[in-house]
Amino acid sequence: MKSRKSVFIFLTIFASVIIMAYFILQLNNQYDYDQNHIPLKFGDNFISMVEGNNDIGFNIFGVQKVASTDDSLKESVTSIAFNNSNIEVIDFQIDEGMVYQDHKLINIMVTAHVLSDKMESADQLLIQMGHEDVKAYPFGKLTIQKNELDQTQHLEPSSAYTVAYPSLSLDVRVKNKTDKPISFLSIYDLTEEIQYEFKEPLTINANEFKELKINDFHLNSKQIPDFITISPILSYTLENRKYEYSMNGVLYGVLDSDKDKIKKMID
Repeated sequence: MKSRKSVFIFLTIFASVIIMAYFILQLNNQYDYDQNHIPLKFGDNFISMVEGNNDIGFNIFGVQKVASTDDSLKESVTSIAFNNSNIEVIDFQIDEGMVYQDHKLINIMVTAHVLSDKMESADQLLIQMGHEDVKAYPFGKLTIQKNELDQTQHLEPSSAYTVAYPSLSLDVRVKNKTDKPISFLSIYDLTEEIQYEFKEPLTINANEFKELKINDFHLNSKQIPDFITISPILSYTLENRKYEYSMNGVLYGVLDSDKDKIKKMID
């Protein structure tokens, strides 16, 4: 009798555990794949750009956990913003890539504008899906500053300008538009996280073209971000006065295959 009672108690507990596990699994599935609770994870995106006379555009890469290839983020997102009210999102588009290990590659292409004259930063993307509350997602770091000065006063790039690179490097050809020699001192991003200093000032004569090939940028942080977008800033002197020339934006990490992009973010 005692033995039967023990078996009955064991079976009752076992059945309760199974039922509980089933409901937990259902709740998790509902959270993961409900259209208003889409699980997103963004890579370490480092964006450091100078805004000129026009709004700036950049990419933010992430992954969406999906139940099938038909799951779409495009249909769910109604608005995005940054956790800095001085960085205004003018427009955005969502591009969806391949699926690898139940994760779909997401590329949010943002057009933004700075509302102040100071250096502005953000590290969270505020996303609203449907009529749900806004949810904050860490995405790396964005730094922008406005500069409406004439960037081609002394220097200008040649028509051939490489935008995307497989690693931290730079290959540009610039022209000295003045009738005086110019000496290049260093190249860096807005935050000075990425830097290169010429061992000796590199001189470019009046009305001359000079090709700059940089393969050994110094990165202050120990870990290289997954994706990098910067406006390289060239520091130079002209007639003993120091100037800065903001070049067009360049990208690192975007030449990786979609599969490698996803692996960087989920591993």
